[in-house]
Amino acid sequence: MEPQDVTYRILYPTTSEAPQGLPERVRSTYQAADRVKAIDVNAYAVLIGRLLKRVCEDRGARGASLRDRLADLASKGEIPTKLVGVANSLRILRNIGAHATLGELTPGELPILENLCRAILEYVYTAPFLVEEAEKRVRLLKHTPARKGKPKAGNQKHGK
Repeated sequence: MEPQDVTYRILYPTTSEAPQGLPERVRSTYQAADRVKAIDVNAYAVLIGRLLKRVCEDRGARGASLRDRLADLASKGEIPTKLVGVANSLRILRNIGAHATLGELTPGELPILENLCRAILEYVYTAPFLVEEAEKRVRLLKHTPARKGKPKAGNQKHGK
């Protein structure tokens, strides 16, 4: 059996949770794409392209085309250069999904689209969000008096 002979069918979950830290416009575009992925891979790819444009818009990317805007994000350090290749792969798949003359996407491309998209969103939004949340928690813990009767980390007694 060849890899192209394998058919993927997602049984559960039917939708995926949006990555943490997304701005509202990016989140709503992600959710719209997520709702159509089980219906039509080509439509999903088109909405993933829209999502990339939202990310570029949100991050202030400049350029005449999506490719230029993605390169601008890399030049600003918003995304690493290696992720530009990932984003360009998404852009190419989006073009195939959008233009019937370029071909047809199959359910086999769905995991590729999903994983590439999540990689970008997690780098741009989720990682900084989690760092910020951890820093808030550390500041809170530093300013919270130790609770009476609770052993401090490293000073716990073993046994009864």
